[in-house]
Amino acid sequence: MINYLKGIVTGIDKSTTNRVILTIEVNNLGYEVQVPARLLPQLSSGEVQI
Repeated sequence: MINYLKGIVTGIDKSTTNRVILTIEVNNLGYEVQVPARLLPQLSSGEVQI
């Protein structure tokens, strides 16, 4: 299990109402992560930790 990811948000997919799909680049590897839509205002375009 992955405890957290710390990297740069490279993509945001808001196609659903309850969930947002983020693409996070961590050490040149892209991860797709689903987060609740309520977290969207807290996300910056820089480095994030989820």
